[in-house]
Amino acid sequence: MNNQHQSEFFVGSERELSFRVRRFLYNRLAFIFAVAFLLAALLPAFSDKGIPSFRGRNTICVEGILLRGAEPILLVPRKGIIPPEIPPYSIIFPVTSCREGLRLDVPNSEANMSYVRVTGYPVFNRMHALLNVTDMETVPPLSVRTDLPEVPAFEDRYVYGTVSLDGEIVSASCFAGMNPGFGKAQRASTIRSLASRIPPLLLIRANNGDFISLWIVGEEGTPIGTEISEWAGRPVTIKGEASMWMDKLILRTRKEWINERNEP
Repeated sequence: MNNQHQSEFFVGSERELSFRVRRFLYNRLAFIFAVAFLLAALLPAFSDKGIPSFRGRNTICVEGILLRGAEPILLVPRKGIIPPEIPPYSIIFPVTSCREGLRLDVPNSEANMSYVRVTGYPVFNRMHALLNVTDMETVPPLSVRTDLPEVPAFEDRYVYGTVSLDGEIVSASCFAGMNPGFGKAQRASTIRSLASRIPPLLLIRANNGDFISLWIVGEEGTPIGTEISEWAGRPVTIKGEASMWMDKLILRTRKEWINERNEP
């Protein structure tokens, strides 16, 4: 073997890589890291973490009518001139945390409803809005307010008819983005949320990958979350009446009308 061939033969890393080889490797590594970062950023949009949601870092203050049921809801009047076909109120689910409904310790509140000023962190997606409440007060008593539109009665909702729908029972807080996730991994959190007065939703996944959700209530429009929590995180078929009350799709049902499906 001549000296020229001996100089080209090496073992291990004693020989330094050429500049062109190093630049090639650096460029490839940078490309791989860029692709990995992009996939990590986009993965939640294509996984079971739900649809895009917004969670405010700063508190907001809103006023509205608090309906003091077992699952309290806040009706916020819309601003400006409202066309007849637009509901006069937006429905917001007030909560104490991602796993606990609103604590009804509002001072000077009336029996079933009161006009309140609420401060909290907004959490919402294009279907539902929640408010993580930090402070609440009544201002002024609802009985003296004359500038508010009439609250549409639940009995006057628009009824679509009897339906049988396939989907998954989730809590409003999980779906809106406070503690995102669906399926078995979210089952324990959903059960706790429903038991703590956070409204249940029937989540339906359309063939195009989009989501539809209906607010689940009892036959009389009463809360049903604690009764149906055993089906949380499971594929189910629910029979009931589909309707629209203000800006919310409603599914009136009973426990006996829910059946678990074998397929997802």
